[in-house]
Amino acid sequence: MGGINDNGDFEFLDQADQNSTARWQGNVETRRGDVILMWCVSPRSYLHSIWRALDDGFADPFFYFYSSMRIGRRTKLPPVCFKEFMEDPELAANKSVRAHFQGAGGKPFPLEDYLVLLEILKRKGCETSNLPIPPPHAFVFGDRLENERDVEIQLVEPLLTQLGYSASEWIRQMPLRMGRGERNYPDYAVEPNLTRGEESASFLIETKYEIATKQQLEDAFIQGKSYALRLQALAFMLAAKEGIWLYRQTDGFSSERYLHWTWQEIEHPDRFHELAAELGKSRLPHRRRHARAHAVKAPPELVSSGE
Repeated sequence: MGGINDNGDFEFLDQADQNSTARWQGNVETRRGDVILMWCVSPRSYLHSIWRALDDGFADPFFYFYSSMRIGRRTKLPPVCFKEFMEDPELAANKSVRAHFQGAGGKPFPLEDYLVLLEILKRKGCETSNLPIPPPHAFVFGDRLENERDVEIQLVEPLLTQLGYSASEWIRQMPLRMGRGERNYPDYAVEPNLTRGEESASFLIETKYEIATKQQLEDAFIQGKSYALRLQALAFMLAAKEGIWLYRQTDGFSSERYLHWTWQEIEHPDRFHELAAELGKSRLPHRRRHARAHAVKAPPELVSSGE
């Protein structure tokens, strides 16, 4: 919360930049890296900016606000006023919104509501790819995954953003003819080429609600492999609520050669770095040029659809 008791917060918030830091009233349960939403109170009554917690929250009996945190890495936002929160049915049900943000300082803001807020900012012309994305696995523990589309929205698409891809650099349900005119739809094609007869992609993602058995993994592999061969992809990924499986083009794809991470593991910087080294946007161009220089294009009619 900013601007309580006309204490000079507004001036600081307006003049702050990426290098600005401040000690702020917060929550002792705050953890380093947490996303901080800065709400400016009346007479402004709008969401002003997004910050990050620089350290874990702490208690200081000698500070005016006993529960404190240190914030930085400020990103200014186009103002989102209280009326806009109330007009959205999901945000209007938020406890802090219903209380007109009274006493909301330091209280958790649900991750699902944060994603709704990102959509509002996107409609206002804000480049949301520059804003922090919650950890992909965060929703798994809220029992919010009920079907394959939930896996896509809550896990796969945030992960693509973390890997450096904007929404314009991937396509969902890319139309693709396989075999004798049969139309198929790979779930995600990253950096696709849609030219008819020359369709290709850097890598693919095939999503399932769950991959809990060896048979389910084998079936998903066959389907993902067929799309990857048809699109001359360097790699493909299977994604389900249990985690992700990465298959790379090394003298063909093999069901026995893959890298696997759970969503919890991907949150760890070292594990995420392993994935980004394979599929991150900054990494792929070199691998793409090298692989396509040596690739042998398989005739479409000889490639199984995997169905």
